[in-house]
Amino acid sequence: MDVCISKKVIGTSLHMLSKESGEIEWVASPSEACFPVGFSDNDSLLTVSKLSGKDFSLTPGQEYVNALKIAGVEENIPWHQAVPRKVFKKFIQRIVDESRAILSSDQYEYYQNYLVKAQRASQQLSPVKIDPVEYQRLMSDPLTPNKNVIQSFAPINEYAKRTVYGFTSTNTGRLTVRQGPQILTLKKEHRSILTSRFDKGRIVQLDYTSLEPRIALSMIGHNPPKDIYNDVAKNILENRVGRESAKLLTIALLYGMGQKRVKNILAGTMLNPASTMQSLDEFFGANIIREELSKQAKTGFIQNYYGRNIKVRNDSEHVLYNNLIQSTAVDVALQGFSRMITTINEHDKRMKPVFILHDALLIDCPPDEVKFLDKLCEVGSTADNLDAHFYVKKELVN
Repeated sequence: MDVCISKKVIGTSLHMLSKESGEIEWVASPSEACFPVGFSDNDSLLTVSKLSGKDFSLTPGQEYVNALKIAGVEENIPWHQAVPRKVFKKFIQRIVDESRAILSSDQYEYYQNYLVKAQRASQQLSPVKIDPVEYQRLMSDPLTPNKNVIQSFAPINEYAKRTVYGFTSTNTGRLTVRQGPQILTLKKEHRSILTSRFDKGRIVQLDYTSLEPRIALSMIGHNPPKDIYNDVAKNILENRVGRESAKLLTIALLYGMGQKRVKNILAGTMLNPASTMQSLDEFFGANIIREELSKQAKTGFIQNYYGRNIKVRNDSEHVLYNNLIQSTAVDVALQGFSRMITTINEHDKRMKPVFILHDALLIDCPPDEVKFLDKLCEVGSTADNLDAHFYVKKELVN
């Protein structure tokens, strides 16, 4: 594949196209058939390099960057003029070689199959309308906590900026906010600043139910019922604990809580903590998966169900297991949100998806399209290569 290096990277007036034949051309815009480098922060090269655990630099070397910084030159550096010809040629060849190596990597396959779709979906989110009275009330109240988060929603012509998400900043793929409203850390009680752009419209969220335990069971071929915790209490723990305790024990298994915490949950039940957790472990197939993850971890990475690399920072089996579940859950949710957004566009609906909030998609919905939310819940209920039904519930935000 041809590799096209952005003019922003090399400081030229045109983009450099390196053809598979070895020829070099200068072009005004990259073709869809080429591998683009340096055109955005979500570039294939930089994104896949991060997934592969590599810190790839789009400069000839830090020593040259530092020297030019002292001279006051930090952007649009004409590298073909700023460094020796030999250094520049080596710089370009390194980018081309790394790009072609990435094209044959498993992380590029994951990126193409899943991550790029999620990135594109996030770019279709609309800015949210802000209630100016509520915004000013919270900002002027001296007792309001986390004002810096609220301030990130500051309205311009009634609307907040659009949130730009990061997809590779965390080890498991959980999203971060790179620019714009800090929706991931906005307190629930402060969502009152969000309001609908539609007359009598509402802000709603479509939220995955018990996503992580559902992922854990679906990966071993189960299709769990809607209420997983009630099922665990009834069929695994023989109704000797209630639903809430079954939920806490399931979380203990997925997150690796200590025996003391398990004993506290089971206090007064006459259930043996060790045998109870063993029963849960067998039900979720966790031990078998943990053994496989321990083998993978020796390479320095494990992979989630869809092939995304997860760097091993702690080789404890319960940490590896949780990383697998959490990372796979991120991909399942993003698949669902991507399909929901596509469905909204295909049906020419007026509703506007405005935020991704971990396992939930926030939508500004006009009153005449409320019933369409049920279709979106159904659209989001499946995941690639998993046979389980992933339940999505509707909740009113504001």
